This record gives sequence, structure tokens and C-alpha cells, in this order.
Amino acid sequence: MKGIVGWFVGLVLIGGSAFGGLQAYKSASGELAYHKTLSEEKIAFAQKAAGVVLLDDETYAKEIGILLTKYFNDLRSLDKAHPGLQDFEREYARGAEEVAANRMSESQKMMRDERVKISLDLLNLMRSGQYRPIYTSQDKGFRFDIFDMGVVQGEGGQPAIRAKFVQWGAFGPINYNTITGTFGVEIEEGKPVEIPQIVGDGQPPTLNFDPSDWVAEFFPGVQTGYYEFPLFPPQSKTIDLEFGYDIRTIGGTAVPVMINFKQIAIPDAWKVGGDWKAKERFASDEELKALGVDPQVKVNKKPN
Repeated sequence: MKGIVGWFVGLVLIGGSAFGGLQAYKSASGELAYHKTLSEEKIAFAQKAAGVVLLDDETYAKEIGILLTKYFNDLRSLDKAHPGLQDFEREYARGAEEVAANRMSESQKMMRDERVKISLDLLNLMRSGQYRPIYTSQDKGFRFDIFDMGVVQGEGGQPAIRAKFVQWGAFGPINYNTITGTFGVEIEEGKPVEIPQIVGDGQPPTLNFDPSDWVAEFFPGVQTGYYEFPLFPPQSKTIDLEFGYDIRTIGGTAVPVMINFKQIAIPDAWKVGGDWKAKERFASDEELKALGVDPQVKVNKKPN
């Protein structure tokens, strides 16, 4: 009898071990299937996005919503097929684990968390159907969207104008060549026209990163971040922004890309309260013609 009981206990232990192994196998297989399908969905999205970003601006504004809706519907189906595996905020927990293990400082975690938050905010904007770029421009398959723009507290606690962006279709490393902001100003009759400008050479975005590095469910092929500009001159009415980039192919060839946003209206909240210390110059004849002004402006001179 004693021997039989021993065998019975042994069989129970073996059975329990096998059950635990089976559960672990099923869990690992489910996670593998989830990420395999997620990878397939992301590849399919990237293929479709390559065509959408080539459209004219008006058609693009309509079709980008269709593309995003399809992707996030597929993500919802994936979540239902593999419940418990979809976690958009998993990188917050991973950062906390790294700090607890003394592999990361609190300041490093703060910088990391900023990228996670920006990625999540953009993801939630897109999956709720609220992604509507206010300005968009495309050149050679590279599209640049500004989806939010306003005054924030910038570096050093000074007010700045932050332009949040999404860039689509960068086929290689980006070289940041020039940023030029040309202001439209009030034209006073009989006076030479001075045009204020902001000019930056080799100026990268204030922050720029790939959101799929911080949220695994974010699709590939985009970068997000923001530019910060100083407050604009008090006399300005509009600004034309021009971004000059080079994007390098796999063989190292630099492909020039020019992105232009014309006639961005400037509300009073974006303007500096006092003197504007930046570059000003006289308008060229071509610029005056574009403004609808006779280039031959006569200036009244005081008598000697």
C-alpha cells in the first residue's frame, strides 16, 4: 500500500509539472503569435502609407484618416484575438524597472518618459480619429505635417512657439540644412519695406524621434517631435516657413528636399511684447511683387 501511495504522489507531481509547462508554452505561443501578426500589420501599413503621402495636400488630408482608421481597427481585432498582450504603456513600467535596478537615473527616466508620453498622445490622437494636420507639405515622397502650434514655456522658462510635427517617408538619414521664416508685415505707404526673418543653418528639431521605439504598437516609417521658435515680431501678420533637408540613400547620395508652409497666420499671442532682436532686411523686388507692392517705392526725404 505504501508503494502505491508513493507512485500516486509521484504521478500527481509529474502531472502538475506537465500542466504548468503546457500553460507556459501556450502563453509563449500566444505572445509570439501576437507580435508576428502585429509585425505583419505594421508592414502592411507602411506599404499603404507610401502611396498616401504622395497625394496632393487636399486628397492626403482625406485619405490619411482612412489609412489610420484601418490600422487601428486591425489593432483592436488583434487585441480581441490575443487578450492581455496589448499594452501601449508598457515602456513606462520598463523605465521604472530600470531605475529600481539602478541601471537608469531618474533624469534619464524623465527624458525617456517624455518620449513615451509624446508617442502615446499622438497614438491616441490618431486612433480616436482626431489627427488633422493644420499644415502639410510634401517633396519627393517626404511629407511634413504640423498638427499643433502654439505658445509654450520653452527652455530657460522663456515663452516659445512650439510646432508639433509628424514626418512621413524618410528613406534614410536626414541632414538638417536650413530653416527660414519670412514674415509678412504691414506695408506703410512711401516707406521701404523691411522684412523680418528667422534663419537657422544646420538646425535640427528641438526634439525628434521614432515613436515606434517607445510604443511597440505604433506603426513604422514616421518620426515625431517639435520645433521651438522664439516669439515673432510685433508687426508680423503671417510667416512663410521653409525647411531645407537632405535625405541620404543607402548608397550615400544626398537627395535635396524642400518643405514649404505658406501664409501661416500669426495671432497676437505668438508675438513678442517688446523689441524683436533678430534679423531684418530690405525686401527684394521679387518679394515686393509677391506682396502686391510696386518695387519702386519712393521715400520722402527730409530737406537739407
